[in-house]
Amino acid sequence: NVSKSDLTLSGGTLNLAAVRSIDGASFFVSGGSTLSLSLPTAYTHTVGTVKDFVTFRATGSGSVLDLGNLQTITGGDGENDQVHIEALSGGRVDLHSVTGLIDPATGDLGGRAMHVKADGSGSVVNLSALQNFLDQSDNAASFGFQGISSLTAQAGGVIQAPLLTTLSSVGLVLNGTGTLPYAQITSLKDGLVNLSGADYVFPNLINADGTDF
Repeated sequence: NVSKSDLTLSGGTLNLAAVRSIDGASFFVSGGSTLSLSLPTAYTHTVGTVKDFVTFRATGSGSVLDLGNLQTITGGDGENDQVHIEALSGGRVDLHSVTGLIDPATGDLGGRAMHVKADGSGSVVNLSALQNFLDQSDNAASFGFQGISSLTAQAGGVIQAPLLTTLSSVGLVLNGTGTLPYAQITSLKDGLVNLSGADYVFPNLINADGTDF
């Protein structure tokens, strides 16, 4: 049980094959390390009363955070609760079984968000089963934290999400230097789309109510 813990690995390989419960935990992998947790199938941000942010981060070439059997990631229900999923400077975060990034419909919506970023050559966030990314907060700000989630791929970073079709209160950040599939998106409500550096076409987009382009 590593619930509500901060796990940091810099160097070597650690396979926590017996760990089932990870709710509220944060993971920081660097130095070419691999951290694997194969049993957990669901994650919920449960530490909002102690700290607002939880983090899944792999930094540096060869660094891997493997949570390949997770199926859902649910954010916290407290003010400013945020989930950050980051592959940086060549790191890889494997969440290939996650079908939904879910912001609960209960609690204080102010400042809540979930952020996914792949930044740097070789950086990959694998969300290849992700279908829905739903933020309930409708951009409700609190203490300077904007309550809108985001997907950012830049500087050679890749977010693998070919099945993602439905987004709510999510910002897309594309500047022509990263890879994020978007042609399959059918619904992008109450979002913010920041596009630069290339031409973008959303051929299957049906519902963009409330979204700023």
